[in-house]
Amino acid sequence: MREKMKKLEVLEVHICKMEESSGNKQFFVQLVRTDEKSHGSVLDYNCFQTKHFDKNECLERAWFSASMLARFAGLTSMDEVLLYNFTEEETEIIKKALYLRW
Repeated sequence: MREKMKKLEVLEVHICKMEESSGNKQFFVQLVRTDEKSHGSVLDYNCFQTKHFDKNECLERAWFSASMLARFAGLTSMDEVLLYNFTEEETEIIKKALYLRW
């Protein structure tokens, strides 16, 4: 039988959407330490941009990538991944994407 993974209480997983003045959208997958708010407390793990992929592909890649961090941090589900600056449509798209199951 598999042991339950211990949650690392000081870590959160974020996906933040940013937009450049050129219109390029960026989706940053981040591991964030919550016990300190100083330089080095945010790890930008991945970034997917619409200048390289269409928006749906960026969202799907970001969600899968976030699932690796969520598993590493011991989160209990993908519902604990925090989304920032997302529209309702983007949230709906991303929640339907594939992710690691644990």
